Amino acid sequence: MNPVKRFAVLFFFAVVLFCGSVIAAEDAKEAIEDVSKETPKETTEKSEEPEKPFLNANFRDIYLVKDEAFITPRTHSHLFSFTGRWMRRRNIYQASSWPGTSVTALIYGQTCRVKVKAPVKEGIVEGHYFLASVDNGPQLLLTLPAYNASENPIFEFNIEIPKPDEAVSGAAKTSNVHIPHILELTSEPNYPLNLVGITLDNTIIHQGREWLQRQNKIPAIEYISDKLADAPALNTTAVYHVARELRLRQEYIVTQGKCFSPECKRSEAGLAEQYNFLSPFDGNPRPQDAREPMPSKYVFHRDDPLVQGKEPEFVVVDVGDNDLAHDIDGFEFMESLQTFLGNLIVNARPNAEIFVLVRAGRYVTETEDAIVSMRYPHLHAVKYDERRAGGDSAWYKSFYCSYILPLADPSYPYRELCGTAYEQLSVGSHVAGSLGKTVLVLLVLGGIFGTLFSRRRQLVAYVGELRGYASVANTDKEAGQ
Repeated sequence: MNPVKRFAVLFFFAVVLFCGSVIAAEDAKEAIEDVSKETPKETTEKSEEPEKPFLNANFRDIYLVKDEAFITPRTHSHLFSFTGRWMRRRNIYQASSWPGTSVTALIYGQTCRVKVKAPVKEGIVEGHYFLASVDNGPQLLLTLPAYNASENPIFEFNIEIPKPDEAVSGAAKTSNVHIPHILELTSEPNYPLNLVGITLDNTIIHQGREWLQRQNKIPAIEYISDKLADAPALNTTAVYHVARELRLRQEYIVTQGKCFSPECKRSEAGLAEQYNFLSPFDGNPRPQDAREPMPSKYVFHRDDPLVQGKEPEFVVVDVGDNDLAHDIDGFEFMESLQTFLGNLIVNARPNAEIFVLVRAGRYVTETEDAIVSMRYPHLHAVKYDERRAGGDSAWYKSFYCSYILPLADPSYPYRELCGTAYEQLSVGSHVAGSLGKTVLVLLVLGGIFGTLFSRRRQLVAYVGELRGYASVANTDKEAGQ
């Protein structure tokens, strides 16, 4: 076949193929249009939501922003501030059995539910409660229903948040910002608080760490006292309510019916020794006898606490009531107080200002002698005035406002809280017991003898001159005779 015929055949087949493809394309287009007219809804849905096989089937549930958030001291450590001695067992934060142990939390919005766990006990428990306060308001008593402790139940309490002012709430509503509040939870000694966490309105919190720094600037006081067995509960006392009124952080190492010194009952540790424990000594956990060593996990370690809290800058010591009731010898009480104060100064609270209350009729001389013998500039004796007008509340407020708050961080508004009409008290730096007076006399005599010793050569020469004058006088007298 010549080339011309070959080219003509190829051209003919190319035209046929081209025409066939055009006809097929037109048929396909018409078929698609017919399908779209019959099922427009299905094709529209597919076009709006294309298939994404790379997404998880539970995509919506996983990435849905919830209205509430659950915070814990472990996940949001910058939103919790602990006061007193606490322990941590896995994700549970357990308060010690010392009265007044508390935790403060920064919360947002109108939703607040506190989740707590029943303490480790046995049998049916009734009357378990703790205290809650919002924005330094009145303390509300929250009681758990009766429960079987062996079942380890968990309870959730709804905390009522006060409604904000209209101006504040309107601004927050328009800007979609939750209003902050301060929540304080205080444990009850017989049934320590076991905190799991807090549920609140979901929000992104930027200033939490700054808030924690401001919390650390609030003055913290550790109050150490041995109260009589019939003393009222701590949260009903004047010292507790005055500290709350002044918005102080307060922790208490207080026993009832137990002596300060170990002389009352050797098998039960005195308060001076119990101070070193995470919780008061009650024979549970072992040992039953206080003369046996306490297991290390129940010993309070200042340098390595189980839960980091704010270390108190001020310590108030008010001891001796039970020792006096048990006729403990004054010298034995003074020795116990000296040892205890030395432990505070060297080990427990080396950076704190320590104030010891001196009460009339209660080891006055022994207390003053113990303080003077320590010769420590940050240790003070304060005489308690029982005849002061206004009773305990007025005295404690004057004491805090006169000697504790002026030494606090300058940013703390103590003048606003105390006012200007508070009276100065007599401070222990001006108090001297019999031992102190004896020391002063010895210092004066020592100074005199020291001066004489330093000038002994001049004195010897002067005495020699006097003897020479006396010898000459005697010689002249004999010559005259």
